[in-house]
Amino acid sequence: MAKFEVQHNTICDGWVNCWTTYDDNGDGVPTTYNTYEEALSDLQDYIVDTEDAGKAGDLAEPYHIDDFRIVELITN
Repeated sequence: MAKFEVQHNTICDGWVNCWTTYDDNGDGVPTTYNTYEEALSDLQDYIVDTEDAGKAGDLAEPYHIDDFRIVELITN
């Protein structure tokens, strides 16, 4: 089964998954999705949240969707 992740283009490390999900033990693990559509929906929601934060003055500049990409992970 394919897995997908949202990656952010960072200055220091290039494309990385900066999103974290917590497992049942409370340990942080990289966020992954079962479908491309789930990843895209979460990314779109995140972009809207940053736009709202920008309008409220809580964020200097909202993120742009072009700063992100969704990639399929290679699994065995």
